[in-house]
Amino acid sequence: MEGIMKEVEPRLKRLRYAKLPGTTSPLVFADLGLSRSIPATQMGQAFNRILHIYGEILATKANVLLVDEIENGIFSDSLPLIWKGLLTMCERENVQIFATTHSRECLMAAHSVAKEREQDELCVQRLQLVNGQVESVRLGAEQLELASEMGLEVRS
Repeated sequence: MEGIMKEVEPRLKRLRYAKLPGTTSPLVFADLGLSRSIPATQMGQAFNRILHIYGEILATKANVLLVDEIENGIFSDSLPLIWKGLLTMCERENVQIFATTHSRECLMAAHSVAKEREQDELCVQRLQLVNGQVESVRLGAEQLELASEMGLEVRS
């Protein structure tokens, strides 16, 4: 996880898990090469969101991870890097991820990373209203590639 987090925050030297004297809960501290380490809670929303998601993959030992609105708090330019780390970690830990998003940028970032990895590992289920009924439409790699090339909307 530390290696992936270093890609998210290039100044990161290491992460450590410690309990401060007089406290009951341990914290994650980030060493940025300053005079003292910084509690991860002070590293910003995106850093903490990503750290939390990656931590859940490693700590829970579950085979499925559910993440609602995965893009929340994450700068859109960072999404390809985040997806690369997520897909790598999920593959290594044998975890299947189900993520929701309202962000086209997030979806296209996931698609571009899956395409780079040359694995058919991304399946998008788009919910849409048809004749008053909610239908799920599967978008595979071909449909996502076409949407990416043509700038088509893939969200409902």
